[in-house]
Amino acid sequence: MGYGVATVPQLLEGISTALAAGLVPGGYSSVELKGSGAIFATILFAPEKKFSYGLDLGIEKTKSTYNYSNGTSSELQNNWVSAMLRGDLKYVNKSALQLYGTLSAGAFVLKSKGSSTSDSDMNIAFQFSPIGVRLGNNVALWAEGGFGFRGLLNAGLSVKL
Repeated sequence: MGYGVATVPQLLEGISTALAAGLVPGGYSSVELKGSGAIFATILFAPEKKFSYGLDLGIEKTKSTYNYSNGTSSELQNNWVSAMLRGDLKYVNKSALQLYGTLSAGAFVLKSKGSSTSDSDMNIAFQFSPIGVRLGNNVALWAEGGFGFRGLLNAGLSVKL
C-alpha cells in the first residue's frame, strides 16, 4: 500500500483550471482545488533476483470549486481510477535493502460530476520512477521518486508473502 503526491491528475487539474480562466467569458474570481493524493496497492512477483513484475491499482479524488464574480459558484468532482502493469529492475538487491527503478503502463477511468452534468472517460496511465528504495525484510518501508499517476514522490509499506 502506498500514497503519492504531485500526481499527473493533480497536474492536469491545475493546467485545465488555468486554461479555463482564459477561455470562460467573464472568468471566475477564484478557484479552490482539493485532492486526496494517489492511494494505491501493488502486487509484485519476483521470478528473478534482478527483475519483478506485477500490477498497480490506484484511486485519486479531486474537487474544484469555481467562484464567479457575480456571486455564484460551481463544483467539479473527479474520480481517477487506474490499473497499470508494472516492471521493476533492481539495481541493488540485498536482504534488507533494495534500490530499484520501475516502469508502469495501463489505463485510467475518469468519472467527473459537475453542478449540472456528469461524464466519464478512459485513457492511458503511466508511471516512471527511476529511483526507489525498500528498507526491511518481510515488512518494509519504501519510497520512490518519479513521474506519473503514482506521483513525483510516493511511499508506503510493503509485505513479502
